[in-house]
Amino acid sequence: MEHEPSKSKVEQILTAISIASLIAGFKTYIEAIRDILRYRSRFVTRCLTPRPGDKLGTGITVYLYGVLLSFILFLPLARHQGTSISKVYFLFQCLYFQLLLTALVHVSAKAIRGHGSWRDTATVACYFYGVWLPIEMLLLLPLLFYLPTGNFIYVDAATIQKATPLMKGHLTWISSWRFVDSIAVLAMFFICLRWVAAAHQTKLRWLLLGLLLVFFPVMWLHNRFLVPYVSRGVELFSDFISNLI
Repeated sequence: MEHEPSKSKVEQILTAISIASLIAGFKTYIEAIRDILRYRSRFVTRCLTPRPGDKLGTGITVYLYGVLLSFILFLPLARHQGTSISKVYFLFQCLYFQLLLTALVHVSAKAIRGHGSWRDTATVACYFYGVWLPIEMLLLLPLLFYLPTGNFIYVDAATIQKATPLMKGHLTWISSWRFVDSIAVLAMFFICLRWVAAAHQTKLRWLLLGLLLVFFPVMWLHNRFLVPYVSRGVELFSDFISNLI
């Protein structure tokens, strides 16, 4: 019987460092949740603006832990559905949405002469979505049970047809749960807008005007014409990176 080679001293040290980093990052994530629950709409002015240091770096850590928790929450449902989704593909779907939404929100704020930088917008977005993603995944899990998919960018007609038989007899419950999810999304949306408005030192109503001018029209065009191509591109890129790893 062959014995597995024991880890070298260097490998043991690297493993210890990785575990220590994981624990430290999770502590940062918990602290972010604590501060957000404490200050809510005043989180930016009370926690981000006054504090020196690399806020964006910490925000990225919070965001990545949010993606990790979302993936862990989705795994049991994916196995139930028989859906195979890699960590890399899940991550790149989340990153695509993060970059798209951050860019559109930033341009919307700049359209009404917001004073914040790209770094300010990205920091706010990382903190917000890092905490919001696991919550939204929890809210979506009952709906995803009836709409099996591992692709969150684009749900094609075949997926909808596959889901339709599962949804019959549960339409009232599904509609009610979608309403609950919509209320939660709307509430979090306004919290996010207050954060962005604070980061750009502008009023909420002006930011809403910027969203009407930029964010919503571009998102409509994106969802109407680009989604299938973007979805395929993200999938191919994720496969390429997975093969390299």
